[in-house]
Amino acid sequence: MHLRGNIGYHTWEEFWEKGYRSPYFKAEYDETSEKTDWSLSERQLFTQSNGRTLIGQDTMGRLHFACTPHERIYAVPSGGPDVGGQFKGHIGQYYQNDTALFLGKMKYELEMDNGLLLNMTNQKSETQYVDYFLPVTFTEHSGLETKVFSFAPVLEKEAQAISSIHPLPGPAGVFFCAEVKNTSGCTLKGKLRLSFDRKFVNQFEHYGKRFEDYAVNPYRTQWEQKLLVMWHPEACAAIQLLEAVTEGEASNPFIYVPFELKEGESRLFATILALTPERKDIHANLGILYQHTPLEWLNVTSSFWKERLGSMRTEIREDKEAGEKYADMHIRFVLDNFNCLSFDEYGNLLTNWQGAPSHSLSRLWGIDIEPDVVSVMYAVPEAGPKAMEYLAKRNVPRYSLYTDHSMFFYIAFLVIAGKYLEMTGDADYFRNHREISDKAEEIYQGMLEHKHQEKALFSSRYASDLIVFKKYDYGANVQCFYALKAFRQIRKAQEGEYVPADYMPTSEKNTDGMYQELVKYIGKISNSYLRQAVEYYFVKDEAFIEKFKLHSAAKSVHHGFSGGLLEHTLSVVKFCEYMIGAYPILNADLLYAAAICHDMGKTKELSPFPDNDYTDDGQLLGHIVIGVEMVSEAAGSIPEFPGKLASELKHCIVAHHGELEYGSPKKPALAEAFALHFADSADAKMQSLAEIFKEKNSNDWLGYNRLFETNLRKTII
Repeated sequence: MHLRGNIGYHTWEEFWEKGYRSPYFKAEYDETSEKTDWSLSERQLFTQSNGRTLIGQDTMGRLHFACTPHERIYAVPSGGPDVGGQFKGHIGQYYQNDTALFLGKMKYELEMDNGLLLNMTNQKSETQYVDYFLPVTFTEHSGLETKVFSFAPVLEKEAQAISSIHPLPGPAGVFFCAEVKNTSGCTLKGKLRLSFDRKFVNQFEHYGKRFEDYAVNPYRTQWEQKLLVMWHPEACAAIQLLEAVTEGEASNPFIYVPFELKEGESRLFATILALTPERKDIHANLGILYQHTPLEWLNVTSSFWKERLGSMRTEIREDKEAGEKYADMHIRFVLDNFNCLSFDEYGNLLTNWQGAPSHSLSRLWGIDIEPDVVSVMYAVPEAGPKAMEYLAKRNVPRYSLYTDHSMFFYIAFLVIAGKYLEMTGDADYFRNHREISDKAEEIYQGMLEHKHQEKALFSSRYASDLIVFKKYDYGANVQCFYALKAFRQIRKAQEGEYVPADYMPTSEKNTDGMYQELVKYIGKISNSYLRQAVEYYFVKDEAFIEKFKLHSAAKSVHHGFSGGLLEHTLSVVKFCEYMIGAYPILNADLLYAAAICHDMGKTKELSPFPDNDYTDDGQLLGHIVIGVEMVSEAAGSIPEFPGKLASELKHCIVAHHGELEYGSPKKPALAEAFALHFADSADAKMQSLAEIFKEKNSNDWLGYNRLFETNLRKTII
């Protein structure tokens, strides 16, 4: 394949076999989903986006629509009298940008040599997402199996970056594909035909009314060799069925691919659609789409979402199906909300669509953008700054009678900013973008102007599209609480007072103080070989020291917070110090060295906060093996390091979990290894109890605990 790095799927057969299919998000063939008296957003469509182009595939296997926004953004009336103009705004709608929407209802048909004409779908068709993002319509015919799917690809990570949020957005284009498999027992011959409506929708659509009434014909349609180009002053579409025969006038094209399939054979057919607001941009986007085969682009897009979404595990053990459904729903929400956002090619946010475009296609509703962006940031945190930059100019209407027009919309900037800072810890963004920090201050002062004289309540005239029932609306003030909390953190970031504990779980103890205490124990190691081995990392390696001080000791269970690894290590060393004084049989130098080094592999097993998740080496090797490798490196740097001593130090690390079933490759065989295991286990369990009992001020029984396999209760001190 013409791709760098690991390839997820080498063949389509491998993709259909291994690609994840959610059992919860699927729909049967439904002719009513395309009723033409329904708004586009009311139709049953499976949507997908690459951050620039949004598509919708219906349950009949058609590419129902594709759209790309214009870059111009303009104000619309936000309330006020209805003067009878062509369009009007609602009170919760402030700005709009026009849309190049191709309402093609593009479909494939099979014309067999025996004269039989087959639709690609039938009453038994089923549409569902594969690998979470890809809408596919599966159909079984007599003697044939078909799969119809469409997707807008993201860019390759290794490609030259133009956008500030690379590899998003992808090109302004779509692949519309069909795979046909012969299951008939004989050779099949015929033509695969492509057809579509030549319709654009550019500006205004009225919710709840016939969408097709707002569709217009292209001003011009022409062949450009085998590329069919349709042009309108507000939209341009270029369509090519790869390997196709093209016949007829451009105004009435006949596009098809002859095929011959032997028994058991399958073939993929692919159509490329480029869609831009202006004709001059068509070829630039085709140039990107032509770079790879559909399978290569699918690998790029699937890899991107797998990396961003990661894996989700739930603790709903009593009902496994409910846990799986919850995980799928959460991922679906993130993707559907991402599909609502659209950016220009440089990564600037242009609009926040409502699913399939509705309410005049690309009109922003203030009550929607904040939850959409917050959800998306779990997978695409880069969306946060782009939303802030968008809202910094557009969080109030162009004109209103009321200065508290909509508190929901007004403070959305702060809520998004606070969540971004919480998720990423990126205080530098606010320090380096003074205009963003100044906007936060401006919004805060604006909130104070509408504060109740006596209470911490803020007024809002409107919610989304209705006047609020109470001036100090409950919902608005819940959001105000989060906005004020966010502003406090932004101000700290701006002033250089960034405190990690404000944004992520952090040790309650001073990390610098703990590290100085740990270093003092290194001075107690009299054996020069062991002392030099420990100093190799804990004294001389500044990058390691900084990482060790901030790392967690675990993803969960105990010390799962920033500084947790240092806190746990120091506690284990202190436990060992007691045992060294109590039991003369212990080799103090060996035990101190082993205690200090026993978990240092976790600096590579787990990623730093805010992710705190397993790395590839963490999944494949684990911190014990990594730790032994690190000890080997340190010992190897010291001339004439005794081999026996190196093995004893490694053994203590290898055996510190105590049992094979707990992850230790060997059980303890040395007294020092036993002592280290006991110290490690004691501190881990006591910290787990401390975290369980934290903020529990009663002596009520807490119920059965799976870790300790018993019911637990805290004593009141």
